[in-house]
Amino acid sequence: MLECLECGKKFRQLISHVKVHNMTPAEYKNKYPGKLLSEWSEKSKKKLSSCRKKKIEEGKISIWCEGLSIENNEILKISRKKISNTIKSKFESGETKHWSATKSAEEVREIYQKSGEKSSKTKLTNYALGKTVSWRKGLTKETDERVKIAGEKTSQSLIKNESMVGSKNPMFGKSVLDIWIKKYGAEKALEMWKEKNENANVRRGKDHYAFGLTGELNSRHGISNFDIWKRKYGEKKAEELEKDRIRKSVYGHTLEAYIEKYGNIDGYKIYKERIINTVNCVKLKNIIKNAGFKIIEEFGIYDDNKRKWSFYDIYIESLNILIESDGCYWHVKDYYDGKKCWEDLTNREKNVIENDKHKNRLAELMGHKLIRIWEGEEEKIIDVINKQS
Repeated sequence: MLECLECGKKFRQLISHVKVHNMTPAEYKNKYPGKLLSEWSEKSKKKLSSCRKKKIEEGKISIWCEGLSIENNEILKISRKKISNTIKSKFESGETKHWSATKSAEEVREIYQKSGEKSSKTKLTNYALGKTVSWRKGLTKETDERVKIAGEKTSQSLIKNESMVGSKNPMFGKSVLDIWIKKYGAEKALEMWKEKNENANVRRGKDHYAFGLTGELNSRHGISNFDIWKRKYGEKKAEELEKDRIRKSVYGHTLEAYIEKYGNIDGYKIYKERIINTVNCVKLKNIIKNAGFKIIEEFGIYDDNKRKWSFYDIYIESLNILIESDGCYWHVKDYYDGKKCWEDLTNREKNVIENDKHKNRLAELMGHKLIRIWEGEEEKIIDVINKQS
């Protein structure tokens, strides 16, 4: 039974009763949208839909829009436009609200994230089973217009991104750790950072796919860089690259190379300090060894953020202590003594100081103690180690 919203009485059909209130069925529908005028109309609709489903399943009736798309069929285009227009008008008038209106921003973000994960998983499984194939497989921008438009869009975005270089980029000078500290707090960020680096070290250790593939087991066995360059660039360019490689390996650590790179004065100072620093480093290692400590030379920690290894001169595993031998000129001792300001430093000196700070922070994050010994202070190392331990 259907209730009349004008008088409150119940009838099977309201079509004839509506006339009592001096209204037509159309006027009643406009006044009370979504309300039925006949009980039988809803039942008949349900019957028709169930019969239609059966006939479609049996193959007696085919769906008219099957195999058609918006690009191919004008009727589908018009119906899609009508649906979108009605939804827009309802949102603008305030008749309907979006599902996210009653939820907080965090809840909405979680829902979108979960739905994205589900869709990506289903796509991956379908691709693996061969149920679905990528629509752009085998297509090029010359043969397909959609691929051409997608390529133009990516090129435009790349042109925009060119203006976001250096200090203009909002991520300039920031690391993943800095973002995590702001987002999750210092404690959680440090735990996440440690876990990330530990996983990276595992991936590059025994669990790595190439671990143990030495000699003939390795696909690169017996193949030189020259052979790869020859196959990739041709014989002439491969010969040029090989000559350049030999020149760099022989010429790289000579006085002439340092003068060419850093200038006459700085080049000579850096070359001289490199020789002295290697001597000092050997001296430092001998002192620690003679004191009865077992050391690991050139101990590496992988930084997943910068995607490179940071190497430390000495590591005493039993005490979990890292040691760096710093030359006075290369590591800019004058800056730490207050004789030089940051503005007076060269780009090379600034880069060295920033790198040293990064190594200090990386060692601390990984739970290692770090000792830095200046050139000429090697004899103090045992006292410093005893204090630290």
